[in-house]
Amino acid sequence: MSTPANAHRSPDRSAAVLLRFSLDGRAELKRRASELGMTVQQYADWKLLDADPSKPVGGRATGQRPLEGLSA
Repeated sequence: MSTPANAHRSPDRSAAVLLRFSLDGRAELKRRASELGMTVQQYADWKLLDADPSKPVGGRATGQRPLEGLSA
């Protein structure tokens, strides 16, 4: 039996999810996030996943390359 290709992957990796909005809907999303001082990603995490908006989004520090900081 074969092993799935993603079996070795770190749980720190992220997945991309495509959401489609009209141009007006996208502008509204950006406006709402901006009014709260958030990025669209932070706003989406907060609204869609009930994530704490005060916590940083993502698994790595700003400017850090993808594999830096991961233990072997």
